[in-house]
Amino acid sequence: MRTRPLSCLGIWFAFDDANKENGGLWGVPGSHKKSTDYFFKRKIEDGVEKLFYEPKDSPKYDISNSVAIEAKKGDVVLLHGDFVHFSFDNISNIQRHAYTLHLVESRNHFWEQDNWIVRRDLPFRFLYEHQV
Repeated sequence: MRTRPLSCLGIWFAFDDANKENGGLWGVPGSHKKSTDYFFKRKIEDGVEKLFYEPKDSPKYDISNSVAIEAKKGDVVLLHGDFVHFSFDNISNIQRHAYTLHLVESRNHFWEQDNWIVRRDLPFRFLYEHQV
């Protein structure tokens, strides 16, 4: 059972077909039921931005029952913020371009400043700021 509200929603726009042949998009059924406790972070070290995971040791996901989320060019896939998803390497000669967008909660939610989704050069624009 979820004890906190969903704080991130991924939107994946297929610019090309994504299928098993070109590595596609895959997901682990039911993985959204466990809250994320492994985070992608960024830091500046010696003037260079570096990306890292916290905690350092990654969780081991059982991807043996992963399912293909096949998408045709123009399809839009919504991804729960805690849903484990990935693509395999594209070793085919068929391109697989996509665009991703993340909607993040701002009201009553704190995002750590080193979280990968918080950009210093392009701060969040808040939906609720100017509400009357």
